[in-house]
Amino acid sequence: MMTSSALKPISNEYVLVHGNVKEIQLESDQTSDASSVRCVVYKDDEIYVAFKTDENGDYLFNLPVGENYEMVFGGDSYVNKRITLDVSELEAEKKGIAFKCDMRVFKSPGEVKQLAIFEKPVAIFSYNTGSRKVLPDLEYLDEHSFQVEKAMRKIAKAAR
Repeated sequence: MMTSSALKPISNEYVLVHGNVKEIQLESDQTSDASSVRCVVYKDDEIYVAFKTDENGDYLFNLPVGENYEMVFGGDSYVNKRITLDVSELEAEKKGIAFKCDMRVFKSPGEVKQLAIFEKPVAIFSYNTGSRKVLPDLEYLDEHSFQVEKAMRKIAKAAR
């Protein structure tokens, strides 16, 4: 994948979304590139686009500005993790931007494919007109990340 500074959307009417997905081995807490992880992007509760990460766990795609999206990373063998991306305030006349979103996924131990904590987004991002960047909702992140980490520790303990 190209360096982040070289990445640009196809036009000012799009935001370039890119990142890397790593798989966490719950038993050892080691990570590795997660190839062929499914990423589904929803707009208005409908599938907008779906694809898989490349052999290095990288992904790259463009989304039209002026919308809200939900991105779900995972697939059949993973616990799905979701984020929301609000670029409704990013106007087409503004210079297009790139948004990097790395994700860590893990395979579900046992029969449970989805855990209640991961039914909510793990992070919420929105375009901030003042900084001209896509930024996380830090209040949500603070509240939710503790619960996610607690669930991850519990799952890891059960996997050992």
